[in-house]
Amino acid sequence: MLRKIDEEVVKNVSIKELLSIVEPVFDFFKFANDSVSVPAEALMIYYSDKGLENIVKEIELEKDLHRRQKLTPADLEIILKRVLKPASLKEEAPAYTEEQSPEVRIETPEVQPKEPVEEIETIEIGSAPGIKLLDLNSLLDEKRKEKFVKKIFKRDERRFYEAINKLNSINNWKEASAFIDSIFIEHEIDPYSDEAVEFTDFVYRRYFPAMR
Repeated sequence: MLRKIDEEVVKNVSIKELLSIVEPVFDFFKFANDSVSVPAEALMIYYSDKGLENIVKEIELEKDLHRRQKLTPADLEIILKRVLKPASLKEEAPAYTEEQSPEVRIETPEVQPKEPVEEIETIEIGSAPGIKLLDLNSLLDEKRKEKFVKKIFKRDERRFYEAINKLNSINNWKEASAFIDSIFIEHEIDPYSDEAVEFTDFVYRRYFPAMR
């Protein structure tokens, strides 16, 4: 009964209120360990107990993909923003059944580039089959790099290259897409802006080169 009440309360509050609800957990660890961060496992247990498995999965993704064993309130806010996207945005996405899903034919180009570029590893689920991933740096021209650094990474070139290196280590589009979402949230970028769409498309074509 108490869990059902918890679920209903949490579903009807804002992100700010969700953060205030979990403040006692952060206060406990601050008192016990003099730390502003909380182990990701503790937060997963907390939200699992309240029946919020979508938040639990995002925290688990943050822990496994981004190697964050502990989270600060700012980290948790980014995760909550990623999970609690406006419902209207979800409704705009067309729904397809398996029978209705459009087929995309991927053809491997016969003409090879004159100068071979670095190959990283074979693509796994979520990428075009049989194609090897290319280093994003090899697909990036100077003009596009300057635009991304200025418009998305707030002129911080070091953060830009850190993101590119991280994306190079991800071998499927699903995880890459989640990481791109976290970049946009962290830098407060509208995911539908021209530069965000261009950046997303740039990374997407690494996994599906035949779409170029």
